[in-house]
Amino acid sequence: MRLIVLSVVIFLTSYGLLGVAIMLFARESPWFDLYKSLVSVVVAVPWAYLAYAFQQRVGYVNAVRDLFKQIGSAVQAAIHYTHSTNPTRMEYRDVQTELSMAIDSLRGVFKNIHVTKTPGGLYPYENLKDILDIIKYLGCDDSFGKQFSAKRARERIIELWREMQQAMLLENDREEPVRPVSRYLENRRSPVDDLRAEALAEQCPVLSEEQKTQPSQ
Repeated sequence: MRLIVLSVVIFLTSYGLLGVAIMLFARESPWFDLYKSLVSVVVAVPWAYLAYAFQQRVGYVNAVRDLFKQIGSAVQAAIHYTHSTNPTRMEYRDVQTELSMAIDSLRGVFKNIHVTKTPGGLYPYENLKDILDIIKYLGCDDSFGKQFSAKRARERIIELWREMQQAMLLENDREEPVRPVSRYLENRRSPVDDLRAEALAEQCPVLSEEQKTQPSQ
């Protein structure tokens, strides 16, 4: 998008400089009349293309944001599944279905990569498929966690999602907030510390004074 805007600006600037040169050195020539007759077309076409490109970019960003929500929901369902003690076959199927739908939805937004190097190209975010494979091998019912532990599966899913999440966020047009709210910026205590201190004060008033002076790690 930036390249398109820059190209339009350079083109219009060049055309404007050409007009200045013609006015200074060839005002009485037929070139000046031709230049004036083409102004409306030369200006309208680049602006129309710029408006089209802008609409395409807005549609793309909105599609990426909707996709990001869908994928995030599917991954969270997978993480939640790893916390189960004995998930049923229906839960197993539901998580796989949600991940499979997210995989197919991603194909509608992003093209495959390296199409010229490999037949059909490569899926752009393979981590999502890897998460689905982990859930498949994790199993359900009595076979749940037989091949590897649910804890290790959860850790690997989180690693894969964080890597993919950072890559997908680069596709969005994001800005820093005007007024962020964070206790780290204001050097405030955690609300959890306050709640723990209040609960401790009710149980043991003497120890609570010591607890107030110790920030959470």
